[in-house]
Amino acid sequence: NHLKPHFGKRRLADLSAGEIEALYRRLEDKGLIRTPSYAHRVLSIALTEAVRLGHMANSPMARVKGPKIDSKRAESFHTTEETVKLLDHLKTEQDSAIKALMLLGIETGARLSELTGITWQVTDLENGLLAIQAQLARENSQWVLRALKTGKSERIKVLSPEAVAALKVERARQAVGANANPLGLALLNEEGRPWDSTHANIRVKAICKLAGVREFPSHTLFRHTYATALLKSGVSLHDASREMGHSSVNLTANLYGHHAMESTKRAAAARNAYLDQTRAQGKKKGESASAPE
Repeated sequence: NHLKPHFGKRRLADLSAGEIEALYRRLEDKGLIRTPSYAHRVLSIALTEAVRLGHMANSPMARVKGPKIDSKRAESFHTTEETVKLLDHLKTEQDSAIKALMLLGIETGARLSELTGITWQVTDLENGLLAIQAQLARENSQWVLRALKTGKSERIKVLSPEAVAALKVERARQAVGANANPLGLALLNEEGRPWDSTHANIRVKAICKLAGVREFPSHTLFRHTYATALLKSGVSLHDASREMGHSSVNLTANLYGHHAMESTKRAAAARNAYLDQTRAQGKKKGESASAPE
């Protein structure tokens, strides 16, 4: 999804450390926190193998400065208060395109490519449901819909009345628009074209600024905030993994397990308090029964 579009047609011998590091920066600018590290790992393995097989003399990875995960950035998410403030602002937002994109992102926690890949065919506005079944991507300068990484990535989402209303406004706007929409995409930008990540992140940050909350790119705003809110509210890792469309519970645990521990501690404290209360009540009954008349 990230390496082939940039390097798929390049000769191995022509790859330079500079352009590889430039790719990492582009991925970081998109708000993809861990993807640059994954890309670095895959390239290192692949180019080492290419040298072994004689396809290139030396690997440029020896000169590449690997990306580092910014722990503070990885921990970034909107608090409940910020989310409420942002949602309140979106109620008055006049641009229906960004309003629909952000409402769906906040409510579903979907990846930006999954949101922009939602089609009218998989939406059920009467019942407030939509299916996440594909992702939007560029191939040979054309927009296409690709299958999701795994079957577990496919999921059904329940929408609020506000999100349904925003989608209905979007459908009406597209009906009178002059732009073709051969893929039947439900979310188009303000010009009636498919959202690209750079433009979407610029608009998302701008709305955050207007709302008076921290400015995050879409991945942080939608995915991290959604996952954190799920786990802090007591949703199990298994259920959170399913809602996030992760391939495994282990992935969810590695990314957000520390938040799950907070709800686990609260559950243990509540259980212990209940046991203490029951024990105290039993003791009081025992004392009453043994008291002389």
